[in-house]
Amino acid sequence: METYDLSLHKHYVPISPEQEIDICAVLHKRNIHKDGLLRLREDDLIIVTQGLLVKIDEQTGKAQHFIAENDIAIYPPLDSPYYLQSIETSRLQYIHHEGILKLIDKYPHWQPLYYTMLRFWSYQRIYRAKLLELPAIDRKEAFYQYFKDITKVRKKSA
Repeated sequence: METYDLSLHKHYVPISPEQEIDICAVLHKRNIHKDGLLRLREDDLIIVTQGLLVKIDEQTGKAQHFIAENDIAIYPPLDSPYYLQSIETSRLQYIHHEGILKLIDKYPHWQPLYYTMLRFWSYQRIYRAKLLELPAIDRKEAFYQYFKDITKVRKKSA
């Protein structure tokens, strides 16, 4: 069995050793190169363990949302006009939606925790969408303020 760092998962859901085994059975890893496109299944849960993804509207080419390191996302529906692209080399963990349902079926007490996590993700999207409406100079400053930890690391390595 492949090993995974589940520390971000444990932030949302308390995990026993038995549950850790079950999560690892449905968890996948993927590396995406800079400017690479992410292709997954509708409603898959994505965890960005390193890097930065942006959700782009195919019709306008504009960024609609971004998913930073240590953040989560839900892959858009197949008929969605959006795609996810890596802004830099990124590492992801993801669970297909069926895997999430299997885990919730086995551990029913996770269902409210999963919905809490989805609500958090939704609020993050709303906040980031508002950021994207700002003028470029304000948007950049707000990004650096909101993602202090990430931007410090990027500035040091640049």
